[in-house]
Amino acid sequence: MAKKKRSRKGRRPAKKTPPTARELKVWLAALFLLVFLVGSLSLLQMLRQSLTPVPPMAKAPVSEPVKPPPAQRPQPIIAMPPAPVEEPPAAPQPAPEDAPEPPAPAAPVPPASPEPLIAAPPGTFRVAIIVDDLGQDLQAARTLLGLDLDLTFAVLPNLAHSARTAELAHRAGREVIVHIPMEPVDFPRKNPGANALMDDLAEDEIRRRLQSHLAQVPHAVGGNNHMGSRFTRNRDGMQVVMEELAERGLFFVDSLTSGSSVAAATAEQFGVPRAVRDLFLDNEQDVGKIRHELQRLIRLAQKNGSAVAICHPYPQTLEALRLEKASFARAGVEVVRVSRLLRRG
Repeated sequence: MAKKKRSRKGRRPAKKTPPTARELKVWLAALFLLVFLVGSLSLLQMLRQSLTPVPPMAKAPVSEPVKPPPAQRPQPIIAMPPAPVEEPPAAPQPAPEDAPEPPAPAAPVPPASPEPLIAAPPGTFRVAIIVDDLGQDLQAARTLLGLDLDLTFAVLPNLAHSARTAELAHRAGREVIVHIPMEPVDFPRKNPGANALMDDLAEDEIRRRLQSHLAQVPHAVGGNNHMGSRFTRNRDGMQVVMEELAERGLFFVDSLTSGSSVAAATAEQFGVPRAVRDLFLDNEQDVGKIRHELQRLIRLAQKNGSAVAICHPYPQTLEALRLEKASFARAGVEVVRVSRLLRRG
């Protein structure tokens, strides 16, 4: 027991000895080293953050300021034209030999000459009316055919409906002649048309062109000149024309576009039946003035026994012919084809 008490006394805790100065220095050095390390790490971290480039930050989309919608003004109502209505296809126009031309719509009747015409028995006097420049407009030709006047159709070659116009006129019993294009004095300001007979052409070329013109107008029994105020003064050129017409048995009507024309004299030289124009009816495209010229034609026929006139398929001329048609019969004047008024020999 005594031993146990001694051992217990021997186990008493030893008193702690205060650290020595050396140990304090060691601890202080360690503490200083620890502080130094922490501070260095913090400093390195700061340097790293300052030297590392900062990536650009994505810009947030800037939304456009929302504008308030403009105040809507009341729009004026625009009147729209009615949608075009497709016309039904026109019915084919009947040929004049199949159906007569419808009567022209009523129109104010222009006054004619106040001078009264002399009445005479029918057929006492005669006039021939030649309608030039045909072959371009079939409708105009059909209207002329519906006038019940024995008009003479002068058809220009080289046109779209030259042959067709000649055929229609021939079937309707009208006389057909070739309207031969010839050089005017004011060429080229006025163009007589394709393959016209020109002053400077050789005889062979004049003949070749004339033969071409005659071939394009079927049923032609004669010819007259289209323009030609220069060429009809050319005796050599007109001799070629008359020689060709004489060989074919055709006649010639001098439109007399020049006071110096030698056409009639040359025709007589070659024995070609001939006539000379007395009046142009429609130098002015006015219905009243054309009616006046028609009545003048009647009086000229009453004076001389016959007269030859030339006109063109203008609408005003067609209307004037329609209005004056009865005047010829009342004045005893018969409208005949020009071949009935020719001079021969």
